Amino acid sequence: MEKLKQLLVRAGLMLIVCYAMPACACTFSQMLDVAIPLNTVDIGNAARVEVAQMVIRARDWRNVTGVDIKAEIISPALASEHRAAGLADARGKMIKTYLMQLGLKEENIFYDPQVLQERQGETPEQYEHFRRTTIGLLPVCEGGCDRLCHDPAIAPNSRGRE
Repeated sequence: MEKLKQLLVRAGLMLIVCYAMPACACTFSQMLDVAIPLNTVDIGNAARVEVAQMVIRARDWRNVTGVDIKAEIISPALASEHRAAGLADARGKMIKTYLMQLGLKEENIFYDPQVLQERQGETPEQYEHFRRTTIGLLPVCEGGCDRLCHDPAIAPNSRGRE
């Protein structure tokens, strides 16, 4: 019981210290994991709709002057897939091309193709979670993105004390 009281007192002190310091921190991002079947490059129509919806949400950032959208893509392939390195690269290029069709600038889209090794005795089907291409959208702001924290039209992923 005494340890619980000490823990609560420490937590209370930390809250007081945190709120006494002037700070503003918030984060903005849109993240999506897209499953891609083994030995294929293209994503399905349902996944394309999800990506398009994510881009639409991120376009709210562009309503603030001087803000653009950056995309980061991690495109893995399992080592056992046919021509794994080329497959990982092709998946990244395919997502990049689709994001460009949705209006993102080519110079703001980056992808990282990765070849993942399976563990001995496990089948590729057991690696479902590793066969996901991750797409992240982030704001790119002239002079920093702090002003997005104060814009009531844009909801951040997290908001610190302002």
